[in-house]
Amino acid sequence: MIDVLIELEDGTNMNMEMQVTYFEYWTNRVLYYLSKIYTGQVKTGDPYDMVKPCIHVSILDFIYFPEDAKCCRKIAFCDTENGKQYTDLMEIYILELKKLPPEDQNEKGVIRWMRFLGGKSREEYELRQKAVRDYNTQIKSAEKRGEKSGEKSLIKLTVRLVPFAKSHC
Repeated sequence: MIDVLIELEDGTNMNMEMQVTYFEYWTNRVLYYLSKIYTGQVKTGDPYDMVKPCIHVSILDFIYFPEDAKCCRKIAFCDTENGKQYTDLMEIYILELKKLPPEDQNEKGVIRWMRFLGGKSREEYELRQKAVRDYNTQIKSAEKRGEKSGEKSLIKLTVRLVPFAKSHC
């Protein structure tokens, strides 16, 4: 996983992340970090008009939206009836590398450009906390899948506790 936080000249905060392995709760994770960046701009007593746009870019090396062949999508707040964008203060862009046309899946295409993401700009503490949350989420996901698998082939075990004999030493 590569994660970079960039502040553009106009104050827009952009979190760019590349994820290689499938992450079951990807949406929850993206919204958590995007919201954290957004709310982190406002300190006690600050006016809301000082808030700048926050953008999250997910570059995924797995397919997250299997229902279509779109390799790139923009997700934003919009009115569900007329589709009109409500605000541009929070946006998510998702690029699914596995859906890229073959001509873009080489060193001359998008992959070469993405080498740019090798830099670090978050504090070590934040990265460590993120790694811990990611690990715990992945473990919970694996346990959930294991429980479902175990329910299919349920094996009952009986445990009998036997007290130890007292020693006469």
